Amino acid sequence: MAVAPSGDVCVTDLNNHRVQVFDSDGAYLEQWGTEGSGDGEFYEPFSVALDGDGNVYVVDRGNFRIHVFGLAPSATESTSWGHIKALYR
Repeated sequence: MAVAPSGDVCVTDLNNHRVQVFDSDGAYLEQWGTEGSGDGEFYEPFSVALDGDGNVYVVDRGNFRIHVFGLAPSATESTSWGHIKALYR
């Protein structure tokens, strides 16, 4: 799990192949990801981290890769979480 500067908490959900986001009081906010091997899909997401630029890094253990997502929306994004920025294999 990782905590964003806003206090929101990102948690990987290994068996359901997704990332969930909760506020600082533990209330569910949103989730992203499904089982698969495409961009933005996971197979056993194992770990999550955030950097100082607001990027979310998700270790996708089953697909042997790391996804990088944008935390804050840009002018072209419609959601605040889950916009994939890069994929490393």
